[in-house]
Amino acid sequence: MPDKIFVDWDYSLAAVKFMGKWRFFYDIDVMFLLDYPSYHGDHNPTQGEFRYGTLIVDETNAEQWMRSMFAEVTIEQVPNLYLENTEQRMRLTFLINLDEKLWIGSFWHNDQTFLGDYQPQGWTAKEDLAINYLPADLKGYFV
Repeated sequence: MPDKIFVDWDYSLAAVKFMGKWRFFYDIDVMFLLDYPSYHGDHNPTQGEFRYGTLIVDETNAEQWMRSMFAEVTIEQVPNLYLENTEQRMRLTFLINLDEKLWIGSFWHNDQTFLGDYQPQGWTAKEDLAINYLPADLKGYFV
């Protein structure tokens, strides 16, 4: 059995699709808000700071934004992610499909405001089970 990977309770797990490829990250919730100024309008980062300056994520800066995440894991590592000091596996909280401009949030624990309000113009944002939007071949890693 592979070693468990223990993750801080403050982190959420996200599936991100970009250019046809699914990738998996964990970080704090606000990292998965694609229009950060709509959430925190007075934040003015310097280069190399928070989110590497990617305040509004789109196809031109998506790679830079993903590099700013706390950690990326492979799909094979996903079943081994556990919340720190527990036997509770991490659940998929966010699904961000940059190819289709679709943002799904579930089980988020920020301040209970609808985080979909903080996504770019033209995006579809829903509060739903993120796993329902994954391809069938990936869903088994999350159950």
